[in-house]
Amino acid sequence: MYPQRKEYPNIILIMVQILILGKMEDPLDIMKKGYRVTMILGIIGFPIICYNFLDYKGSWINFTICGWIGITISYLFIEITRYYTDYNFGPVRKIVNVNNNKLRLVRLVLQQISFQGYLLV
Repeated sequence: MYPQRKEYPNIILIMVQILILGKMEDPLDIMKKGYRVTMILGIIGFPIICYNFLDYKGSWINFTICGWIGITISYLFIEITRYYTDYNFGPVRKIVNVNNNKLRLVRLVLQQISFQGYLLV
């Protein structure tokens, strides 16, 4: 019974993702929307799972809060990585613009941007 109960949330998440995700053009948009849907459903379902499986003298609340912190940090990692690697945002455009002008300046800009990313993480 335990392995079956463990897989029910995954089946429900997949069904909801299929229903919510529509036709989009950019594959990255589909992935981001699916991740957000999964994250929201995980935030809602995590207390239920912790209460059912980890209820020992009210400790399920602590496990739930730890899970929510983990979900939030994983989402922040994805957004910070996207900001520093996607061409639509400033750091990558700055590197491209400097690269077109002078090669020596590229090192300084790369060091500056990597230092900013290091401070955020």
